[in-house]
Amino acid sequence: PLDQPLPNAPEAAAALERLPGRSGRRFIVISPMPRIDGGLELICGDGACAAQLQRRVRQWISVFSVRVIGELAEAQHAGVLGGALDSGERLMVLDCQGAGGEGTNRWYTVRARGASGKAIRQLFERQGARVSRILRIQLGPLTLGRTLSRGHFRAVETDEIEA
Repeated sequence: PLDQPLPNAPEAAAALERLPGRSGRRFIVISPMPRIDGGLELICGDGACAAQLQRRVRQWISVFSVRVIGELAEAQHAGVLGGALDSGERLMVLDCQGAGGEGTNRWYTVRARGASGKAIRQLFERQGARVSRILRIQLGPLTLGRTLSRGHFRAVETDEIEA
């Protein structure tokens, strides 16, 4: 919902304090990630722009890094690609590739259209995988670069989200 505030957590409050005051003190999170996960978050201070972005984000391709305990079996991998959720809906999963890992931790890069962090977690857990971390690294035309430190932000230009 558009009037959903940022999660009531110390890290969310700290993030709000760092946002520029010229946008006011009311922000809307576009397609928020669950509190236990992280990565790219899109926060907007303009209600009309937020409403437009909420609709647009459902059409965008998102990329997630998913860390699971152990390696996905072939059937689990096929299930992730199938995109079936508990609600009976289907995610349009375009790709799921192994991305390495150490010990029992394995990373997978997932590309899906209109996906949320919650849906990606559910998709993997539905296949019996134990998910320990999800990071959104791309949301439509916006990519989380390695130069942006955790908890920091940068302004997004209009032409970036209209691409």
